Amino acid sequence: VLFIEVLFSSVAHDDAAVAELWSELRTSCGSFFGESEAEAQQALVYLRQAHDAQLDARHADAESLAKSAARALVRRTEHVSELEAVCEALKMCGALRECVEFALA
Repeated sequence: VLFIEVLFSSVAHDDAAVAELWSELRTSCGSFFGESEAEAQQALVYLRQAHDAQLDARHADAESLAKSAARALVRRTEHVSELEAVCEALKMCGALRECVEFALA
């Protein structure tokens, strides 16, 4: 799981690269990288984008992206290796309710 997270974090700022990596993993490693893993990694990409938006003072964008990420991650906590870091990022972006829901999932 951590290796996949690192791969996606390395291309998180390039939507085309994320899509290409996602497609390649689904094609080459379908039994290892299924739909639930893909959904979790896409949500983590949204969370990284939310973090960047927050740092750029785009608070509304950050909160919206964080909430989208949290909705997907609540269903996929088993695919997240850094649960505490996800909660911290959600809080920082203003998605407090979603942070609590994620922590309780």
